[in-house]
Amino acid sequence: MADDLEVLENGGNESERSVYHEAISDAATEDNAVGGKSKKQKVPLPEDKVPVRIFFLLKHIIDNKDDQLFLIGTLIQNVFHSMNADDGDESTSYFHLRFNDLIADNDSGYSKVRNHESLEDSSKTTFQMTAPLEVDVDFDYFPFKIYTATLLVELSTRTEKTKRIRPELWVAKNDVRNNVTLQSPYLKDGIKKKNKEERTELYKDKMDKMKDYDFVSPCP
Repeated sequence: MADDLEVLENGGNESERSVYHEAISDAATEDNAVGGKSKKQKVPLPEDKVPVRIFFLLKHIIDNKDDQLFLIGTLIQNVFHSMNADDGDESTSYFHLRFNDLIADNDSGYSKVRNHESLEDSSKTTFQMTAPLEVDVDFDYFPFKIYTATLLVELSTRTEKTKRIRPELWVAKNDVRNNVTLQSPYLKDGIKKKNKEERTELYKDKMDKMKDYDFVSPCP
């Protein structure tokens, strides 16, 4: 699995970062005379980048009476860093989520922690996901109208004591099914015995729980 991973965004040069922080710190200690009073500049917190892996298991898409679309599935977040929970609070040992710029937590109903496991130097958190999708018209020529539904997932930076912790996403580069996959239709449908066209239809039936939309393709 390790050979299949790559860093989505490489970190900055550590030596350059430390020199920059030193220069800022020195500048902040210099007094600026303003009306006979000394003024100090605020020093930004140093940052640590933490490797994170996310896996999506997509189950189906639903709509509501306002034609809003929601993606139902499971999200697993692996954090390879010892972000131990503070006072037994598990929410401090993983990165909080945002879906299409909206906070995704228990209060919003967009994500709910189902299981959490903490080890000495890593953690694994499983979320139940009900993610709001952003719907745009991709093709509109009567009598046809095609929409695209997209989901932007972000991890929130967090502060740990005297430093800022920034997630660094690791993704599989050879097999995208290690990043996101569709939940297989039920075994009673005998999916392994079907041809490609029949399997696609089974996936459409599994993914499509919408009343006002039909899939062109069930694959993201």
